[in-house]
Amino acid sequence: MPFRSTDVAEGAALVERLAATKLPSELKAYVARFKVAQSGLEKAAALAETARALRDRALAAVSQADASADRALDALANKMAGAEMAKRTSPFAGFSVHTPSQLAALPYAAEAKEVARLVASVKRAKPEASVLKAAEACAKAATEVATKLKALAGPQAEYSKALATRDALLPDWVAAQDRLERKAIGAWADDPPAFESVFRSTTRVETRSGKGRRKKAATPAAPE
Repeated sequence: MPFRSTDVAEGAALVERLAATKLPSELKAYVARFKVAQSGLEKAAALAETARALRDRALAAVSQADASADRALDALANKMAGAEMAKRTSPFAGFSVHTPSQLAALPYAAEAKEVARLVASVKRAKPEASVLKAAEACAKAATEVATKLKALAGPQAEYSKALATRDALLPDWVAAQDRLERKAIGAWADDPPAFESVFRSTTRVETRSGKGRRKKAATPAAPE
């Protein structure tokens, strides 16, 4: 039963409708329990969103650093071809098992390691100054990727933890809503419109099993 982006808003709307309705006394305890579950889910969902934003910011920094590293690779390839260290069609031949495009397509961490190997190989060839400068720029860019990737680990872990905390509250939230609705059916047995005015929107309880909205009945089922 995965968390849906609409769960919190639907729960908040239900709480508002309950607050605007004169409730039968037998519903009050069920409403109170649902409010507690709703409050907990709201807070956990908000914390998860905050954690996601921080994770996304760190991930964007990695992506930006990687884009700079890819540009540095292209520059090195052009310098090496210009210095006739390799063919323009295979500028890294003899220095790396990867072509420039293959290096750029590697996962972040793997690319940083392979670029470091490439740069070390190029330096051993004692290239001209322009190639050496480009190689050093590649090394610097690869180091920046590795640094940003390391900085991503914390926000990613916090986001995963926040998601787990939020999702752990979902079963109790669904159960509280389920119990409330079932109790409300009996409490408003003689007043179906009152029941429908509160539970008029499709709820999580109904959709989780793929069923449609309950049809209004002349005599609602007795409570459990």
